[in-house]
Amino acid sequence: MKYYLALSLALFLVSCGANREQSLQDIKQAENNLYANDGAFLFNDSLANITLEAYLDFVSSFPKDSLSADYLFKAADLYRAKHEFDKAIATFDRVAKDYPDYEKVPQTVFLQGFIYENDLKDLPKAKERYEYFIQQYPQHQLARDVQFSLNNLGKTPEQIIQEFQQNQMLQDSLSSLVDSTSSAK
Repeated sequence: MKYYLALSLALFLVSCGANREQSLQDIKQAENNLYANDGAFLFNDSLANITLEAYLDFVSSFPKDSLSADYLFKAADLYRAKHEFDKAIATFDRVAKDYPDYEKVPQTVFLQGFIYENDLKDLPKAKERYEYFIQQYPQHQLARDVQFSLNNLGKTPEQIIQEFQQNQMLQDSLSSLVDSTSSAK
């Protein structure tokens, strides 16, 4: 009896390993097809769906695997590329909830804000995600970019450029004033 139990367990472990390797091969093939244009993203909806399925199957089959968080992140990114913004946001949210220690969790929050702002034009939700990012990750390398996005939420590129030029002119005027005051002494 012990022999059969041990044999069954060994076969199960081997089959899981083989399934994992097959899943990884499926993902590699799907990515190769999707990015077949010298590594450039050549968008094809059916190839994107195949790649999404491969990512999500891996995550479903191997939720504790160290690669699952990365594949889920990639799936969210593909949903965004497919203009399935609600699925992208939900998948980024799932990355943060299921894999809180994953190194790209801060990016998931930023990308949610970015999608709300730029793709869905939902500025209150974008503001909420950006503020959450600043609160949770004030020292993150993206914090300045997020703060910039928050400060300029709802502004057109032209308005941002105009404000920048006005600030630059004010700064130049102040510099001239300081220089003239210094040289007068």
